Amino acid sequence: MTNQKPIHPGAILEEEFLFAKGISVHMLAQATTISRSNIIKLINGSKAMNQEIAGKLALYFNTTSDYWMDLQKSYEAFPEIELPEA
Repeated sequence: MTNQKPIHPGAILEEEFLFAKGISVHMLAQATTISRSNIIKLINGSKAMNQEIAGKLALYFNTTSDYWMDLQKSYEAFPEIELPEA
């Protein structure tokens, strides 16, 4: 078991799906009807994956909505650890 926090699903979207496939945020927004601002917030980690977005990404990238939601659940399940003050 690792103590490393799982990667936010938005970071996976950016690295493994957008960059790897040469797809821009604008292209993804047009193809999926997910707003550009929601895609950017997801990539920046300031928005959580939800079922609606997961479904649209699943259709576009030929994955499943469970894939995206499981990434979010793993990210949220990792406990935040407070470091002791020095």
